[in-house]
Amino acid sequence: MTDWRPVREAVPDGTICKVRMRDSLGAYDVPGKYFLHDDGHWYRIDPPTQIKGMVAKWQPAAG
Repeated sequence: MTDWRPVREAVPDGTICKVRMRDSLGAYDVPGKYFLHDDGHWYRIDPPTQIKGMVAKWQPAAG
């Protein structure tokens, strides 16, 4: 498995990812698969949803 990467290293190239969010209580993994759109926002694939929270880390999703 690939290590978690800083969000600043993410590029909008269509890579399907897992994300780790951050809030005032700390970081936590979020179930599902996501991608970074070229509009600069993260989107969940199923159900299709724009992510409103703060994505802190990402990693390519396996298979």
